[in-house]
Amino acid sequence: MGKVNKNCNVGDVVQVRFLDHAEGASHIFFEIFGRVLRKDRRTLVIACWKYADSNEIDDNTVCYTILRASIRTIDILESKQWQPQQKTQTTSQPAPANSASGVAAKEKPENVDTIPPK
Repeated sequence: MGKVNKNCNVGDVVQVRFLDHAEGASHIFFEIFGRVLRKDRRTLVIACWKYADSNEIDDNTVCYTILRASIRTIDILESKQWQPQQKTQTTSQPAPANSASGVAAKEKPENVDTIPPK
């Protein structure tokens, strides 16, 4: 379990427990799990469904903005200053003649888990 507090950094993976609005005098605790995309003195933006290699927000992402005043605890599950992965440039090379997909197959080492063909 991570460190429980009310502070976190952009890029951290967190579990946030907060009071959600409810009709009447009762308040209901909710929780959300996700990566902190943005924060300021009033809000946290938590992405619970996002692209693996960017912080882009569109119709395919699920993000929630939570008012800091409603937050009771933040459990930091993974402390990480997240940076988008850089896509590597690949050079075009001719496909190997023995591969239908253009990618050379790797030979599997034989070990105790390998079942020999019948």
